[in-house]
Amino acid sequence: MILKKTVFFLLLFVVAATDINGQNEVTKADVITCAQKYEKYVLKKQGQINFWYEKLIFKGAKNKGYDDFSISLIPASYNFFKCKKGKLKKTLNNVCEGNKKDLKYINNVISIFDGKEKKDKNVLNKILHEQHVNSLTLSKNINKSLLMENPKEFKKLINQGKVKLEEYYHFVALNLLITYLLELKNSI
Repeated sequence: MILKKTVFFLLLFVVAATDINGQNEVTKADVITCAQKYEKYVLKKQGQINFWYEKLIFKGAKNKGYDDFSISLIPASYNFFKCKKGKLKKTLNNVCEGNKKDLKYINNVISIFDGKEKKDKNVLNKILHEQHVNSLTLSKNINKSLLMENPKEFKKLINQGKVKLEEYYHFVALNLLITYLLELKNSI
């Protein structure tokens, strides 16, 4: 059970058509309402992810129906989950402020997913990865299309310091928030 949840949340990406209030958009009030439970949720995932050995996570993901692309996203999240608890909490709190830019990102992802004919966890992972990469500030010589197609290249940029970590952490936290909100609705 722990491995299943760890793999699921590690992949970071899930979206549905409505927010936890049944409205068409996630609101600032939705984000603020769930902030404390969301923080506990992410900190629990941090402990689980840092505990499990990498190969077990990959095998578990495959067994749960995640495709190769979704599984290739897993290593890109390691830096986020290796943050110290205080740093992680600060990032989560920033996301839970529900600013307009973050709400626009969340609702844009939901809209894109809602427009897809096929709605499964692998489609969701791809959408959120693409939105994450598109939203990051990267130098002009970095091919975003390559990063979208090959998440291993994204992980390399993180390791080389070519991705602003604060911005990267923020978008990982946003994606986890989307996952959390949708889990509350049983949409995933």
